[in-house]
Amino acid sequence: MRADSQAWNEIDITFPVSKRLELTWVSLARLSSEIGHPVTYANGLYANIALGDHLTLTPFYSQYIVYGYTTGQWLHTGEPGVEMTIAGGWPRCQLSDRSRFYYVTGEPTSLWVYRNRPRIDCRVGSGAREASVFVADEFFHYSTFGGWTRYRFTSGARFVLGKRSALDLYYLRQVDQRQIPGTINALGITLELRIGNLD
Repeated sequence: MRADSQAWNEIDITFPVSKRLELTWVSLARLSSEIGHPVTYANGLYANIALGDHLTLTPFYSQYIVYGYTTGQWLHTGEPGVEMTIAGGWPRCQLSDRSRFYYVTGEPTSLWVYRNRPRIDCRVGSGAREASVFVADEFFHYSTFGGWTRYRFTSGARFVLGKRSALDLYYLRQVDQRQIPGTINALGITLELRIGNLD
């Protein structure tokens, strides 16, 4: 069994345009303990369009630069796509289902990808000790393989540390019929910091 520690560093900048539209610019860099330099760079622009109280449509475009572990070369890809999120629930529990469809252009080959991720978030506790627990399962369909060849299960808890910060602790398990290693088990920590006008 091979162990690898990774750090995913992401910056999101959101620009409210109207009551129903906001634009988000996302920049990401992924670090791996196996490699002595960053292994993924990504930039993307997302347009979040609220179509009512329970439906959000998000067209997007992302660019990735990914280091190939086996080849030692950098791969450049672009991803134009769209996602749709349906959400609703009860006062303390929220159900959501996100469908993401995008086209991967560039190296080594172009392909279509469809991902579906149902998720449930429930608040527990009360007052200053209130937190939330979540469970999600994402399924991947690649046009090159013609089937559902990957799923990614995530379960964890979210703790609000203040008006501008939150902490997620989670377990992730990914099973992939085409990728090596085929099974990945991971423990993760996400620290979220918000800067700017929160009104």
